[in-house]
Amino acid sequence: MIIAVINNKGGVGKTTTTVHIAHALQSQGERVLCVDMDDQASLITHFFGIKTTMALRKAAQEQSLPSIIQHNSGVDVLPLSFMEKGKDFYQKTIRIHAANYDHIFLDCPPSLEKRTFAALDIADSVLIPVEPDGLSVAGLNRLLETITEEYHTEILGLVITRYNAKKSAHTFFAKQIPQFYADYYIDIPIPDSSVFSAAATEGKSGYDYWKKKQLHPALQAYTDVANELREHRFTRSLMR
Repeated sequence: MIIAVINNKGGVGKTTTTVHIAHALQSQGERVLCVDMDDQASLITHFFGIKTTMALRKAAQEQSLPSIIQHNSGVDVLPLSFMEKGKDFYQKTIRIHAANYDHIFLDCPPSLEKRTFAALDIADSVLIPVEPDGLSVAGLNRLLETITEEYHTEILGLVITRYNAKKSAHTFFAKQIPQFYADYYIDIPIPDSSVFSAAATEGKSGYDYWKKKQLHPALQAYTDVANELREHRFTRSLMR
């Protein structure tokens, strides 16, 4: 199942969502590949740190095809972020590896551009992380129109990320989003937490970083979303 993680606004938690759902599924025995489609290479940096990211960027200049690298969590990562190619190249490269995995997550750029369109062309479905504030919500209609009317791709769900109940805008839009987007809304908001940024600075997921016995609420939320996606894949396989 190829899932494009998309929002045409930056800073809403696309990469954090990709990393943690992928890790949660991998820990349950699923075979997971994450594809960094963004030329900022945020996914690679989150998984491996800045030093490795810089080395991979340099190596990409001498490669015709990128090589898969594995994170300590067991999640495989395909760095397409450094390849300035056309849509056909991105899609062909993803298809080469697709049969080896249960889930492939495409971490897309924060805009509707050629890499995003390539992801929409090849994806079975789309997952949309959205922060519950005015600027993030404002672009949702345009994004949904592009996905459903131009590409006719299934919307797997819309997930509220970085939720902070102390922010009045967050509490307001957290109520509005389920009403306006009821067909897509996954009722598992992801709490905002410093655990994600702290983990990223060490090239880890939050699951690796958080060593306490009790699971962190934000990490539990991502585990719950991962379980929803796993169930969806299982249901789809029964329907085929």
